[in-house]
Amino acid sequence: MALSHPKEAVLDSDYWTAENYNVKWVWSNLSSTSKIKVSDLNAVSSMKFFLLTDLWGSLLLGYRYFRASYRLYGITGWQQWEYDGPIVYFDTLQNVNICDYRLSYHLPYLGSRLEIGENIVGEFFWTPWARTNDEINLLLRYKKGMANIKGKGWGGSIKGVLEIKKFSGGQKILTGGGYELVRVNTKGTQEQNFYGDDPGTPDENETGVCFFNIPDEIKLKQQSFNIFVSYTF
Repeated sequence: MALSHPKEAVLDSDYWTAENYNVKWVWSNLSSTSKIKVSDLNAVSSMKFFLLTDLWGSLLLGYRYFRASYRLYGITGWQQWEYDGPIVYFDTLQNVNICDYRLSYHLPYLGSRLEIGENIVGEFFWTPWARTNDEINLLLRYKKGMANIKGKGWGGSIKGVLEIKKFSGGQKILTGGGYELVRVNTKGTQEQNFYGDDPGTPDENETGVCFFNIPDEIKLKQQSFNIFVSYTF
């Protein structure tokens, strides 16, 4: 599953190994519109030290929590149930909530900061202890998937700060902007279970059926730009 352009579209592609052909082929390629809620919390402690004139460094110890919740609507795309078979196209349920998906990242990290004067700040962090919670609820099929997987990650940022006004009491109004890149790669296994009967297979009752040890790999590449105005006292 991938967030794509336009930003409100989520793509979901599935592949399978075709019997008697020994090849993998994409049998399902679907997209849905999404509503997204994002939370990002970063707590950090630092130890600052002097390097050169107008140049300071810091060692960082921190913990970052990032969570993205997606509510998906509609199905557009195609599926091919048999290798070299007919392709069936979909464009339906555009106002129906078909799936809820949530990713949360727990990132304890080590890092460093470099400050050039009072105007430029660069940071880098590395985490060998990244953990991702992966949860999906396929509402039309009464099926949930859950995983708690581990891996590594790194990131970096740079920002510039400009002083707009300094008051006689020492207070300041500052403005600036910055760029951040975060990469996280986690691997593990997922558990899936049916909490009801899948209406897509009326000849079977899947209620209570579980699947274990399904390979799960999640790669995060997040880029962000920001501008800010702050008041210090």
